[in-house]
Amino acid sequence: MKKIMLTALTGLVLAQPAFAEKPEWVSSGDKPDAEAMQEHKDAMKAKAEERRAKYEDMTPEEQEAMKQKMAEKKDAYKNMSEEEKAERMERMSEKKEAYKNMTDEEKAERMERMEEKKEAYKNMSDEEKAERKARAEEMKGMAEERKMTAEEKAQLRKENAEVAAEDKKAMKEKMAEEKKAAAAEKAEQAEEEAETEKETKKKWWQF
Repeated sequence: MKKIMLTALTGLVLAQPAFAEKPEWVSSGDKPDAEAMQEHKDAMKAKAEERRAKYEDMTPEEQEAMKQKMAEKKDAYKNMSEEEKAERMERMSEKKEAYKNMTDEEKAERMERMEEKKEAYKNMSDEEKAERKARAEEMKGMAEERKMTAEEKAQLRKENAEVAAEDKKAMKEKMAEEKKAAAAEKAEQAEEEAETEKETKKKWWQF
């Protein structure tokens, strides 16, 4: 059971950046030769073993916290709208592109900063970790509040657009009615003028 759990979490535990550089043939779509494919498989296997070893070195509490965190992320993604998922994918693509354009020196510096953060967290006391978690929850709550505000604004824009559309429709109908009334009045006036002219001619011929 433990082996199955470790395998399932292998790709999630202390992974390299999600936007890490991949072999050229992965993005180009070209079929790699056997040597390139084997080299890629060996590299992926080595990374998986490294991640598995790091997971095994974690305390039960750290493992449980990681599983809970991954479950929360999964639920959060599941509850996203299609638009939010598309925006998320776009941000990930931008990060991948930014990482791809980094120099080897910049990538090394980035990895060094990540390792320093990991080490700093590892050396924190339980109280400091709890405070950090509380701050993260607070930031998450603020983000949710901003999200609700954005949703309310979107709803307001939608309602305003609907009202504007109704007003436009009403104005169009009113103009059509006025145009119809004006045409009817003009036709009635023309008919009266024709009748008047007819009566005038009739009187003229009587003389």
